[in-house]
Amino acid sequence: MKGDKALKKLLNKEKTVDDTKKIYENSLEMNKHVKVKYNNNWEIAKIIDIRPNKEFDEKKKKIDSHYDYYIHYIDFNRRMDKWVTRFDIELDDLNIEIELKNRELREKEKHRDNPFDNDEHEGLDKTCLLNHEEATKVKTIDEIEMGKFRCDTWYFSPYPEGFHVKTLYICEFCFNFYSENIEYINHVNNICHLKHPPGDEIYRDEKISIFEVDGKKEPIYSENLCYMAKLFLDHKTLQWDVEPFLFYILCEYDIFGYHFVGYFSKEKDSSQGYNVACILTMPFHQRKGYGKFLIDFSFLLSKKEKKIATPERPLSDLGM
Repeated sequence: MKGDKALKKLLNKEKTVDDTKKIYENSLEMNKHVKVKYNNNWEIAKIIDIRPNKEFDEKKKKIDSHYDYYIHYIDFNRRMDKWVTRFDIELDDLNIEIELKNRELREKEKHRDNPFDNDEHEGLDKTCLLNHEEATKVKTIDEIEMGKFRCDTWYFSPYPEGFHVKTLYICEFCFNFYSENIEYINHVNNICHLKHPPGDEIYRDEKISIFEVDGKKEPIYSENLCYMAKLFLDHKTLQWDVEPFLFYILCEYDIFGYHFVGYFSKEKDSSQGYNVACILTMPFHQRKGYGKFLIDFSFLLSKKEKKIATPERPLSDLGM
């Protein structure tokens, strides 16, 4: 996702510890393929991190159930990754090996039939992709509370270490973030006087408005927005600052202010003719048609500018 300096630094940072080589006494192996229940089915997953749980005792002999395991379902998007206990895991090495081979054959057939299929990792070489997945493999925030909504996060976002918490509290107007509810309430009641995005309102229809925010004029707001949005966006290019971008913020209006629904960003001057860089509708506002509305709006802007445009590639799975 463009506009996120911190994650760029994280991806470029020289690694001094290889997390894939951590050794935990009598735990299941890191990178081992196992089966984990998803809905009512057992799906193949990969163990990508391990941590001691409340049963762990330094003075006692360890067994595999003394650890929790962070797993990635290999056939699902990374937003489904989660911590599970040993009791959620089934070991079935022989059948898993057969299923993995069959899966590999299916992937080869699929690529042969449609070699130009959209790839949301496009633009990242193998080394960059591996570094990205290693640096962002484990979510450090489980959920956010924003206004009257609370929802699970989907991906890693490079919030500072002091904000790696179960629940992060985010102001829905300025996107300032807090690890403690009391600090958040104080901010909302006494500090933040913003009731709409700090830009120009360029569209209004009854209780729906869109504001145009210039990343150069409002860098803190824009960077906070990018931090928050990265919790719900995975693979995006990360090389740029917020200054070259405009952010179009979609809000619902009531007597308390303009409440954030979603946004899209675009470069002020795109040599490739892109009219959308990142696009997001918050999970608690999805399935209401807002995503399609934002896409339509981006093309109407291009039409007003008398430009032929297209969204930036590669498309994410939700972008597709």
